[in-house]
Amino acid sequence: MKTYPLLVGGIISFFLLTAGTMYHAGSPGGRSGSLGDGGANCTQCHAGSPVQDASWITTDIPATGYVPGETYNITLSGSHVGAQRYGFELTSENASNGKVGKFQIIQDSYTQLTTAAAVAVTHTNLGITPVNDAAEWVVQWIAPEAGTGSVTFYAAINAANGNGTTSGDVIYLAQISVDEFEETVSINSPTERPSVLVFPNPTTERLQIQSAQEQIRSMSLIDMQGKMHSVKSTQQNGFVELNLQGLPKGFYWINIQTDKGMVSEKILLQ
Repeated sequence: MKTYPLLVGGIISFFLLTAGTMYHAGSPGGRSGSLGDGGANCTQCHAGSPVQDASWITTDIPATGYVPGETYNITLSGSHVGAQRYGFELTSENASNGKVGKFQIIQDSYTQLTTAAAVAVTHTNLGITPVNDAAEWVVQWIAPEAGTGSVTFYAAINAANGNGTTSGDVIYLAQISVDEFEETVSINSPTERPSVLVFPNPTTERLQIQSAQEQIRSMSLIDMQGKMHSVKSTQQNGFVELNLQGLPKGFYWINIQTDKGMVSEKILLQ
């Protein structure tokens, strides 16, 4: 009988000590702060008001938008003075608050998927220790199918003070939106469409653009990641020749602006 108080006291002490470290092995899921998660975040388990800070999320998705099916790096990083432990959950959603895209883990020791569906990422028990008050996690994201439109990344980050309880921690909420890359199309009516020939296609190193009736004003070459490439051009017997030597093989868009409008052609560099 005399051992009961000690036993109860030990149990209470155990829960007090572990209350703040319950999710060292990762978020329970649905705590990214996203609209699809109902706004739920780390404050569901940790005391304190969340702080909005979009700078925690960065990506290598170009300003022109993501290309469906392509893979991009999503980085979650920041710092909080005095933080002893960190935790997070990251997800991506469309305009209807549905989960879109798939995450891939490239830092097995520090990050993991919250579910087999690969629609959210969280930390592991090895990915919680800061360096000089700062933390950083990098994951890959496979962009969703064409027509998805704008995508928003949401993240909730717990900067914990390590006192063994759920109090005194600071929760950061971050979100950024990216657009889907859209092909450039002519806005002219069929009778006004510029008559521009682009050949040969596929090509190995040179591309010729011919326009018998319209004046070519400018051209731009864009890869499928939305990056614009600078290429040398020369005038040859009524057509413009582009030198594509040195460019990575693959698909590109050539946008041609004439005095009658814009023409875009998809080309394959072999």
